[in-house]
Amino acid sequence: MSIRVTTDIPFGNAANVLVSDADSVPEISFTSHPHGGTESLWFCFRAIADGSPAPRLRIVLTNPDTLLGVGHGDHVHPVVRRNADSPDSDWERLPGGTVQELPDGRWNVIWDVERPGTSCDFAVCYPYGPDELATLLTDTNRAFSIDTIGVSQHGRPIPRLSNDAGSPGGKRAGIFLMARQHSGETTGSWVLDGMLREFARHGDRAPLVWAIPFSNLDGVIEGDYGKDPFPWDLNRAWSSPAMRHEIL
Repeated sequence: MSIRVTTDIPFGNAANVLVSDADSVPEISFTSHPHGGTESLWFCFRAIADGSPAPRLRIVLTNPDTLLGVGHGDHVHPVVRRNADSPDSDWERLPGGTVQELPDGRWNVIWDVERPGTSCDFAVCYPYGPDELATLLTDTNRAFSIDTIGVSQHGRPIPRLSNDAGSPGGKRAGIFLMARQHSGETTGSWVLDGMLREFARHGDRAPLVWAIPFSNLDGVIEGDYGKDPFPWDLNRAWSSPAMRHEIL
């Protein structure tokens, strides 16, 4: 049995990936890829077993001190999706990892994943992308229209959700929402998802809502963390002239 690792999946990100057998337990060591930015944190990859799957898989995050907000590492709780190639698989939160101190002062964080199956996805946090957005639209009975308001720097259509177009001089209260200016901060998408579900539940009694679910769409799709990338962080590009095309 051998293990191979791929980032050729939605939101894929990992660097310096090494696969070995440690104490008869397959081990994958890795760190986050900065993707051209000064800050890194997001990671997402798939481990595939060629042959019968091992009963346990060890994941080792190296150089965590170079990742934004990790602290000393024992409070990091990534997510795992066992048997990732199954349509019934779902993400689960892992407990805090074990900090491994190295003689030269460096340190790693280690997790043991039981029963990983033939393929196992591993990510820093619950992913959220176009598939999850499509589920939201279906679950809310198409309470929101989806329109393209422009394209990203890489030419991808940027979607906007709305429950009404509004009108000049209209009296209905309105709210404009944005998520994922830092593309790896998926928690923003889950908060937005919950808000939109609640607005949909209130129907016409809800305020007028316009929402941008993926401000940094390229970063979402390509697995960037998206904070302080070269040359401009989207969150810091709101100037005149605009520092990124998406601002227009």
